[in-house]
Amino acid sequence: AIAGDMSTRIVATDLRCERLPVADATVDFASCQFALHYLAGDAAVMSGFLGEVGRVLADGGAFAATVPDEEEVRRLCAGEDPPPCVRVTAPRPFPSPAEVHRIAWGHAYLFEFVGRTPELTEYLVHSPALEDLAEPHGMVLERRIPPPPGSELYTSLVFRRKPRSTVVDFEPT
Repeated sequence: AIAGDMSTRIVATDLRCERLPVADATVDFASCQFALHYLAGDAAVMSGFLGEVGRVLADGGAFAATVPDEEEVRRLCAGEDPPPCVRVTAPRPFPSPAEVHRIAWGHAYLFEFVGRTPELTEYLVHSPALEDLAEPHGMVLERRIPPPPGSELYTSLVFRRKPRSTVVDFEPT
């Protein structure tokens, strides 16, 4: 049996907006599919977006995002066994996996579905750096869902909204 309000509200907005058109702590589930990597060029923009998601999520609410898999993007940029329908190139070398956490934002690469889309600039999403940005906004990475076999390009991340602190002021007697 399903109990409670099962209403759904879909809000489509520019991810770079300053404020999502949603009240605080009213959303049980938020999703950003195949778009978060466009914000990863700038930590401040990404932090602003995550701050808005953290603001609107109810305590215990979930945020799911699907992003290009970092290891797969690195592999494709190195020219290792690319599928014929995809072209991925890096205009400058990526930092090593050991260095990327220190300089985690702004690592551009060019992505194209050959013959179907124009070449687009995307940015490497380094999951630990994303976790670091989400944490001050009350979200923790709950689960990383690896790409399914045969579709290695994308991975999903699920963040959970931590309960907000409750402060009770009282006068000692």
